[in-house]
Amino acid sequence: MCWFRVLVLLLIFGAAETAFAGGTETSLRGSDLSLFVDSRWCGGAYGGYYPIRIRIRNTGTSRSFRLQLTDLDPDAIPSLPVVERTVTLPQNATQLVTLSIPMANYASQGHLDVLDASGNRLDGLSTTISFPESHGDGPDRPALLVISPVNVDCDRFEDAVNSIGTSTAGGPPYSGSGRWSGGMYLSHYHTTDHQVIPPQMLPESWVDYSALDIVATSLGTFRQIPAAARAAIINWVEMGGRLLIYDVGVAEDKSKELGEMLNLAGRAGTPKWVPADPGEHKKIVFIPADSAALAAGPEAAMTNMDEETNTKQQKQANKAVWKVEPQTFKHVELMLGRVYSFRDNPFPGAPVDWAWWLKTTNWRWTTRTGVNARSSTRDFFQFLIPGVGETPVLAFVLLITLFTLVIGPVNYFLLSRRKKFYLLVLTIPVIAGITSGSILAYAAVADGFGVKARLRSFTQLDQRTRTAVSLSRISLYAGLAPSDGMHFSPETVVLPIWHTPPESFLGAIDWTDTQHLKSGWIVSRSIAQFLTLNHRVERGRLEVRKPATGETPAEIANGFSQQIEFLLVKDAAENLFCAESIPAGGTAVLKPMQPAMLTKLSELLEAGSVTANPELSPDDGSVVPFEAPMFEGSGEYGARFSSGLLEQKYALLRSPMRKSSQGGIRPQTYLAIFLANPGIEVGVPNAQAQTEIHVIMGDYPE
Repeated sequence: MCWFRVLVLLLIFGAAETAFAGGTETSLRGSDLSLFVDSRWCGGAYGGYYPIRIRIRNTGTSRSFRLQLTDLDPDAIPSLPVVERTVTLPQNATQLVTLSIPMANYASQGHLDVLDASGNRLDGLSTTISFPESHGDGPDRPALLVISPVNVDCDRFEDAVNSIGTSTAGGPPYSGSGRWSGGMYLSHYHTTDHQVIPPQMLPESWVDYSALDIVATSLGTFRQIPAAARAAIINWVEMGGRLLIYDVGVAEDKSKELGEMLNLAGRAGTPKWVPADPGEHKKIVFIPADSAALAAGPEAAMTNMDEETNTKQQKQANKAVWKVEPQTFKHVELMLGRVYSFRDNPFPGAPVDWAWWLKTTNWRWTTRTGVNARSSTRDFFQFLIPGVGETPVLAFVLLITLFTLVIGPVNYFLLSRRKKFYLLVLTIPVIAGITSGSILAYAAVADGFGVKARLRSFTQLDQRTRTAVSLSRISLYAGLAPSDGMHFSPETVVLPIWHTPPESFLGAIDWTDTQHLKSGWIVSRSIAQFLTLNHRVERGRLEVRKPATGETPAEIANGFSQQIEFLLVKDAAENLFCAESIPAGGTAVLKPMQPAMLTKLSELLEAGSVTANPELSPDDGSVVPFEAPMFEGSGEYGARFSSGLLEQKYALLRSPMRKSSQGGIRPQTYLAIFLANPGIEVGVPNAQAQTEIHVIMGDYPE
């Protein structure tokens, strides 16, 4: 069986290199407009927004026109979402516009047009654009965007990605002990997803970086990036991205320029730089795909590894270029993300060097988000809306019993008394029609015509900078789909969660004034789920006031707009305190955490937990309409919501007693639980939340 898996993997992944990054630069002219279109980018194989940057110059009179991207084949299934944006440009003005394309299904070919105010296509202003293919059937790999005015050699980085990706995400070779053998490299499986672009024409909204895993740039180039684009990159890091800044030259904590650009001194808790661990710089074990050991099967490969892998390629891959010491690179936490600092230039480096760095960070897109927005997600049915979609067994039994009595005995008795049995040919279909209509009417009235919702969110708040980053899972059921679609902030990434592959998805989005999901995203009488990621300014706060003695936190003031149902506070000595039912604007005295309060916390979390529906998602997975794993035991393939940042943060609440050194809540941190929406976007006004739970985590000042 092990050898069979290796053979199938070799057949699937082949010897050819697969590249996910792409894009072109195109100049277009016509109708007094000049467009420079830059579609070079990377990422998007699992979801997120792919930015098309367009520099437009208007040499004619002041005018309004519409940028529109449609599928290359309008009749194709699946089809790209229709993406539009109306632009108003004065005479002789130039403007940089970004058209953000949601990667929401398998489609990968689009057609960009410019339309006049009447909707007519302008001649000479059309071009074809390719997007990354969906990558849902193999191990994750990171998307690396390098911002540099000169070319950067990323080949050794890609070698390291493949050396780790094929071993830790379900790739060969497979050991007989039932575990994936770590640190192995199979040369036949090689993918690339990186792009090197100059610091000009960068997007100015963090959502346009949402498809990326890593952004790398030198400190000098980071300085040259326009302020709006640099702020967007930092916002993306705060949402969970990884920023690598190299050629810093001096110690990170001594670089005043780096500290100012990251605003480290102005952040809550003053983030600290953490040095690298040289102990993680480990040898990559290379098994050539055509080696005699592999030909004899994985068991023999494991046995004869040293003899078979003593090759030039093996030595080259493990010849370190970086200095293997704690100062080689350091990282600092920025809310949900990280910034890495290298004093020198890490490119091109060596595979063994990059493998060392990759092991220090969560670079898998589906692991961070827990979803694959371009394919099905296995645990869709673990987040249904209570009472929606359930079979009305009692009502059905009553209606069918009444139907049986009326169409049979009652109908026969009445017609027999009048001696008009010939009317049975009329009464039977009429009664059946009335009954069917009654069942349909009951179903419509029972589920209603509005929008019902279930919400689950986590927000990290920096009270000093008033910055909030939120991860939200939203489940919506519309009796009738909203005629105006859905509306979200332009600073919110909306990732659809599919229960089946989105082959027939036909959506439309307009970026003119806001993020307007015009149609196709929510359908009548159907459950739609989304993961949203939002970056915003948050003025709400929690004040923790120490008593006069200065021993421990004693009183808090709720500065949020909603009642805090449960509050957990950890002081500098890692003692836990709590309070309950604190109204908006109210105060409460903190009490030491007691077992009874832990029970209350567990009950709140259990009520809002993500759990399987036994009717739709049995343990054996027999009726779940998802793509099966590639092989038995290869559970790493495909997104698991439980691995995402949202659920990881909720896990902190389930282990409140854990010390910070063991991965628990940091000292001088609070966790506030809300059972009413504290400001999370739902997308639909007046949506009725059937159940919801929200957590805000923040640092309180000393």
